[in-house]
Amino acid sequence: MGLDMYLSAKRYLWNISDDDKALAGKIDNVVGGASLGKTNEVRKEAFYWRKAWAIHHWFVINAQNGDDNCREYSVSRSQLKELLDILKRVDKNPSLTEDILPLQADDADGIEWELDQVRRTIPALEKLINDDSLKDHWDFYYQSSW
Repeated sequence: MGLDMYLSAKRYLWNISDDDKALAGKIDNVVGGASLGKTNEVRKEAFYWRKAWAIHHWFVINAQNGDDNCREYSVSRSQLKELLDILKRVDKNPSLTEDILPLQADDADGIEWELDQVRRTIPALEKLINDDSLKDHWDFYYQSSW
């Protein structure tokens, strides 16, 4: 058992555009047709972490109001930008972790694991934040699982 962490991108298909209407119709046709109701959203796993304790702690404090309960929480683009800024600062100067992103590990291997998680998260967040196709009508959500 361990900590699994998910950042999801969700787009609501509330007749925003003809493309969205067509996408919802295609999904409806594949999955049960009209008998199961209307497709109203699509969801994609945007990023996955395993045992990235420091990053999880950041989400608990900044998106979950300190409540570590494995529920799904909305994360704004500005929050993702804030996290990205912190991760970049830690990547450049790992000694900052005590002040801005406390690592949960207490041995060299654990610390290196967490710093690797920081490094692999940076390009993913940059892509999510800067990708023009995700800027309109996409919302982000964080959820963890123990």
